[in-house]
Amino acid sequence: MQIDSQESPELPQRKSNSPGRITRDKILLVEGQDEVKFFETLLLHIGLREQIQVIEVGGRDRFIRGFPAFLLRPDFDQVLAYAIIRDADNNHSYTFDSIKGLLERHGQPCPKQHKEFASIDTLKVGIFVIPGNQETGMLESLCLQTVANHPAMACVDSLMACLPEHLEMKPESEARDSSRPYHPKNTEKARLLAFLACLHEPTTSIGLAAQKGYWPFDHEALSDLCNFLKKLAE
Repeated sequence: MQIDSQESPELPQRKSNSPGRITRDKILLVEGQDEVKFFETLLLHIGLREQIQVIEVGGRDRFIRGFPAFLLRPDFDQVLAYAIIRDADNNHSYTFDSIKGLLERHGQPCPKQHKEFASIDTLKVGIFVIPGNQETGMLESLCLQTVANHPAMACVDSLMACLPEHLEMKPESEARDSSRPYHPKNTEKARLLAFLACLHEPTTSIGLAAQKGYWPFDHEALSDLCNFLKKLAE
């Protein structure tokens, strides 16, 4: 999810739209509650759940307000390190540069590269753009990599191959007729939901799927992400 490069550097009035309070000195900032559930489960798996607190900041539109509000929280002074995890969506480089610009405008430590950390005095900050190993994509893309060899994926592939034969594909910028069926605008999300629908206990949530053990967290596709989280905990 991209961040508007023209967003204002002005800090909002002292208030927070993040629920709860800061309880740890290492913080992971993610987009939504589904991501909170996913990362809390992943952190539990790699033994870091007690060291790192996961906080929802919001997607592209809410991030503009949510991140500065996080910095102004009265309990922020106990934070020694935090990391921002965002979806690359259509452009990994743009997303990284947008986050970097926001950090710079608010006087925060600013990593020079994705998957790295930077420090000012006692504060350390990192950036990870998901899926991490390609120019485009999102958390759904990364999860799908971990189940590429799952038997159900053959059925998912057949479904996705069938859809273009029956549903018209339109760019997001083009208007759609509400009375007509169209191909899913986000193929990765459609593939993930189709996969989750094939399982013994279906769900539509990445986070709940993580809690049910549907994503193999030891998969190689998650190694860079896990290493990044371990650096955050150091």
